[in-house]
Amino acid sequence: MIRPVEKCEIDKCVEVIRKSFLTVAQEYGFTEENAPRFTAFATTSERLYRQYDEGRPMYGYFDENRQILGYYSLHMQGNEECELNNLCVLPEYRHRHIGEILFFHALTTADNRGCKKVNIGIVEENQKLRIWYEKLGAKHIGTKKFDFFPFTCGYMEKDIKGKSMECKQSIELWDAYHEDGTLAGCDLIRGEKIPNGLRHMVAEVFVMHKDGSILLMQRDFDKPNYPGFWESGAGGSVLKGESALDGARRELLEETGIIADDDLENLYYVVTDTTIYRGYLCVTDISKENVQLQKGETIAFRWADKQEFREVFNSDQYVDKLRERLSEFAAHDFQKEYDCCISRNRYYFRYRAAAIIIENGAVLMARNDIDDYYYSIGGGVHLGETSEQAVIREVFEETGVHYEVDHLAFVNECFFEGEGSLQGKECHGIEFYYLMKPRGTRELGSNNADVGMMGGKEYMCWLPVDKLGEYKLFPTFFKERLINLNKEIQHLISDDRKT
Repeated sequence: MIRPVEKCEIDKCVEVIRKSFLTVAQEYGFTEENAPRFTAFATTSERLYRQYDEGRPMYGYFDENRQILGYYSLHMQGNEECELNNLCVLPEYRHRHIGEILFFHALTTADNRGCKKVNIGIVEENQKLRIWYEKLGAKHIGTKKFDFFPFTCGYMEKDIKGKSMECKQSIELWDAYHEDGTLAGCDLIRGEKIPNGLRHMVAEVFVMHKDGSILLMQRDFDKPNYPGFWESGAGGSVLKGESALDGARRELLEETGIIADDDLENLYYVVTDTTIYRGYLCVTDISKENVQLQKGETIAFRWADKQEFREVFNSDQYVDKLRERLSEFAAHDFQKEYDCCISRNRYYFRYRAAAIIIENGAVLMARNDIDDYYYSIGGGVHLGETSEQAVIREVFEETGVHYEVDHLAFVNECFFEGEGSLQGKECHGIEFYYLMKPRGTRELGSNNADVGMMGGKEYMCWLPVDKLGEYKLFPTFFKERLINLNKEIQHLISDDRKT
């Protein structure tokens, strides 16, 4: 795992740097007397504390027990250049590709900070190190001799703009996530054990043709997991810096050649001890013979009608874990209950039904582990469903209780700027808010719903109606209009756009 070094870990980093560079000093005869400025002797806590306070990017490579095995920092030099400092790995952990991983990570960090070139200094006599950097794409540009060093300083550079992913085939970095789907602020390396409490993200795309047939892809027989098995579409780990949706689109293109022009639809969200699976549905009109195979990943494909697909889906030749994640979709005959919504380019429209449930002076609201606000109970109206049917269904799904409708209280035309999966969208909605008949108790059949499509579990919360002004919640009109509800239907326009 790679993550930024914390200030309390500086002293340990100094130990790692000095111990790592000491082997070079011993090999070439450097001592504190003849080379006091060499890294093995000159690195101090005071120096690294100063660099930390200056905001220098400092990263450590940690094992599963949070012990630092390697380190690097970047000195931002201006002119879209930076210098790689103190890249090192403890001697007992060398020859495990940790140095290569740290170098690739440094290139990515530099690229993300707008640098086009990374400068590298080496001991010129250490030809093994020079060759190592050259194999990773760095080039040697010169040398210089200083009176205070008993060696020649070598200089190398690595152009990185648009090329920081060159090492991707041998090293794959993932963002680490908490269980609730939020970023953990550190990186994971493919093939290494994921530390307890952390997860990586996997995006999977179920592919259907507009004629109703389903795409089956056969995995390469050289794959370590499920060789030769069948799966439906594409999928793989989301790379560092990618969103789940971006990862899904990339995997779909790489493994099938299908370009997802329209928005992929959310299909499932499954959390295990090490992985968060985001499932998407892609409905395409691609020419069926134009599906492409990816070398090393897939060896065959076929389009199957639902009956043919079910035969494979329920056989021992289909990836069983994927079958489990698709079980609910399969139970609905591989059809989604479509909400009444439209998504086109940067515009998004939704027809929604929501409930006002008031028991003993408190209104029932929802909240999740990710967002910092409360929101009303409800959801999208399905095609062919009335808004009243929708609100009854949504309330039962989220609370486990069959509430009855009292009357329609508000019709709200809302405008807002999208967040999360709607980031960058200009959103417009029509919302029907129904007051539900009270039951005389706040006990619910379920105190939290399933994991939401945005990630993070949803929780049901009772908030005092007369104190709603103290909470961040949506719709904001609840704060004033729930105090004196009457039987009239109120028409509202809510515009929360910033401009």
